[in-house]
Amino acid sequence: MGLYDLRCALTGLSLKTQRCDLILLRSCGGQHQPIWGAVTGRYNRLGTIDDPPGAAPERTHIAAALAARVQDGSIVEEGAKPEAGEAFFERFEPNRHRVHLEGDLVVLTLIHHRVVDFIVREGGDDGPSSDEALFAELFARTTPIAPYAAVGLGRGLRRLRALGRWLGARPFPLPRTAEQHTDADVERSIRDAKKRAPALREAIEWAETEDYRL
Repeated sequence: MGLYDLRCALTGLSLKTQRCDLILLRSCGGQHQPIWGAVTGRYNRLGTIDDPPGAAPERTHIAAALAARVQDGSIVEEGAKPEAGEAFFERFEPNRHRVHLEGDLVVLTLIHHRVVDFIVREGGDDGPSSDEALFAELFARTTPIAPYAAVGLGRGLRRLRALGRWLGARPFPLPRTAEQHTDADVERSIRDAKKRAPALREAIEWAETEDYRL
């Protein structure tokens, strides 16, 4: 497929070279339910993010859990068998084989990290004090991609909770169609996002001044 760009699923901001939050979703009955905490990394122009700094313990835990679930047949990758040593998020790139968890398609969504930062700041931080209790709360109605382990999940779990509260009854959105963005396209995406998502205008302006270098 070559290099391509996606847009923030909430605002339409171009994600070209931008840091964003990736969330894995289980597609079931027309709904998309999160199955892991938000992970922040830089969009790699291949449909996902490069492994963020400091992610090695979490990646090792997920890889081991995935290997066990592939072995018991609960995770299936169409046309290929997932390799435990492979970079974790690569298997969910849109140009890869489709991955299923217990028969349901696993997809991903991407949201500009400044947008998530803003939503977290606005939403406060009340709720379970321990990471394990928060994990149980967030995944009470769906099966996570891996079991809980104390491997620094707290930040991603709290970002996921804030997003869920902000969305309310609305489903998690998916990224827009793959494109290739010029600098002019990136500038246009910023202007359009301010009109499309007025409730997030402060976050968009924050991204405009701090992240985009045009």
